[in-house]
Amino acid sequence: MRVGLLTMCVLLAGCEAQAPIPAIEATHEAAPEGAPAVTISFQPQTPLIERTAFGQALNFDIRIGNTGAAPLTLRAVQVTVRNKAGEVVQVSEINDNGPAPGIGAVTGRDVAAGEGVTVFNPLHTLAANIDAATLDYRLEFISPGGQEIAAELRASPQTYVTKTALRLPVQGRVLVWDGHDFYAHHRRLSLDAPPATAFGLTSNANRYSYDFTLVDAQAKRFTEDGKAHETHLSFGQPVIAPGDGVIVAAVDSFKDDGQLTDADLQADLMNLFGNHVVIDHGNGEFSRLGHLKSGSVKVKTGQQVKAGDQIGEMGSSGSSLFPHLHYELATGPDMKAEGLPSTFRNLDRLLGAKRAPMDGVSPDSGDIIADRAAKLVH
Repeated sequence: MRVGLLTMCVLLAGCEAQAPIPAIEATHEAAPEGAPAVTISFQPQTPLIERTAFGQALNFDIRIGNTGAAPLTLRAVQVTVRNKAGEVVQVSEINDNGPAPGIGAVTGRDVAAGEGVTVFNPLHTLAANIDAATLDYRLEFISPGGQEIAAELRASPQTYVTKTALRLPVQGRVLVWDGHDFYAHHRRLSLDAPPATAFGLTSNANRYSYDFTLVDAQAKRFTEDGKAHETHLSFGQPVIAPGDGVIVAAVDSFKDDGQLTDADLQADLMNLFGNHVVIDHGNGEFSRLGHLKSGSVKVKTGQQVKAGDQIGEMGSSGSSLFPHLHYELATGPDMKAEGLPSTFRNLDRLLGAKRAPMDGVSPDSGDIIADRAAKLVH
């Protein structure tokens, strides 16, 4: 502990040195008058562990509130990983040491007085063999006057196993153009930024999203210069139901021009995806498929579908730069839902002419994948 450090132990059971750190919500002792004060919490409250080809991914945010009168700068984030026996198995830290401070990678590290920021969990990957029963986070701040303050909070992450028997919703050689790794745009929704606060968002339904696009053997998405939708290999290709369920939303009113108005978004924030279909799988999981081609949606609200049934075609409606399919699994049908990890049955990673199975793990940005039954030309 640094000399002069004002430690605010954000503990559920008080601030005794040996007290357990809480799993969900943070509380703190009253700070002396005029002293810096900070609160932290996790979003979602119970972080999920996603199984990937690289190990265990931790895709959650840290919400910071500065309840004091002075601005604060986040100087360090430390996490201590403990197994089910309470033993320390890993300690990691990102801090402001060095001329090119690593803490600069932590978005929103400056916290104005009376305001809050979202920090995307920077310690986001664990090896597959680590038993991560608890994650003890410690965040250290400093005020302009040099006063130091720390906050601590415990997460008890849960490994998520997709309940629905999902299959890849597009067929052929598929590039995950953008997934939900630490640098993906789906991942980086700050709930304290104006777009989120304007719509009252308190969760990130896109947290585990994919943008799928079809490519050829050289991983090219289009012919010619790609300016026309028709030159994209994805445009007009079938989109199938990834799993059994009931259609709870089916929108087919947008053109393939990537255009939206404020009125579109005020009417329904799901219109970000333009023409879209939402499937309720009946187990707390909802598949959401967006940017479908104008006039291609083949299902109606209330209709029962089976995995493999065609529901539409790949397009570029809504907030879309080029033809592709936006796919995500979430806890509900609208943008108030929270995202969920999704794995696909019979999925292979393509390694040139070779294949490697991806059973039980999620693909991510840059992966080239295909359904195991897909016949591909090399």
